[in-house]
Amino acid sequence: MHIKPFDFNIHLSGGQESDREFWLAKETSNDVHGLRQCYQTVRGQLRSALSGANFMLFNQDLPFLDVDLGSWITEVRLDFPTSIFTQLLDFRRPFLEQALLRLKTFGVQGVKFHSYVQKIGNSDIRRAVEAAEIAAAHGFYICIDASYGTTWMYDFDNMLLAANIVRAVKDVPVVILHSGGARRWDAMLLALDAPNVYLETSFTLNYFEGSSVESDLAFIYRKIGLDRILYASDFPYVSLDDSFRCIERFLERHGFGAFESDAVLVTTAKKLIGKVDVPSRR
Repeated sequence: MHIKPFDFNIHLSGGQESDREFWLAKETSNDVHGLRQCYQTVRGQLRSALSGANFMLFNQDLPFLDVDLGSWITEVRLDFPTSIFTQLLDFRRPFLEQALLRLKTFGVQGVKFHSYVQKIGNSDIRRAVEAAEIAAAHGFYICIDASYGTTWMYDFDNMLLAANIVRAVKDVPVVILHSGGARRWDAMLLALDAPNVYLETSFTLNYFEGSSVESDLAFIYRKIGLDRILYASDFPYVSLDDSFRCIERFLERHGFGAFESDAVLVTTAKKLIGKVDVPSRR
């Protein structure tokens, strides 16, 4: 397979998989200077491997501060003109709509909810859904972390959050990250009921390679349709090379043809980007 994929889940933390918790904590406090430093560190690696990327921004303070996030985003788009940016949204803060409008001026197109990082319990879901509705009204696509595990998996029910958001948000793409992980069937059922729902592949394919989860995902992706499946790595927590080799093996092992493989790796992302406002390169 000779193709540069679009990677829908790139983090700028500066860390590796073995240090995941430490670097995730650093990522949640990364200011613009830190983002610029992290990007420069991995810039060559990303440019050689990818045709484009969705960059995850985990510092929830950024939309509420007087910072020049837009200049850094413009710099990244010199390398990846079709790059998109997703902000972890602090739905509990006042002045949320003003923060979303500020993100628009920066060139951010998506917002994200992460049940574990944000500690979103059942009592928080209504407020998170209201924030998602406001974001969608301003044209932001929605990402929902759907990793599943740890001793907190019953306290912060990310698929319950996803179901509530999907029920409320109809007019913009809603991306269930990690394909639901161990709850892949829940993710499939949500996608079958809502045509604006996409699944992405990050972490889960690598983590469950060789298990029944892998074969389940092959069935699920065909059931939903490859025009709603997005390749992603979760870099740097999964290396670009490991992720790409894993998706290559997955596509070959389960008999996906060239057209289907291109859809997962590139064309579905391009179609999704076409549904959101990506500022032209300045």
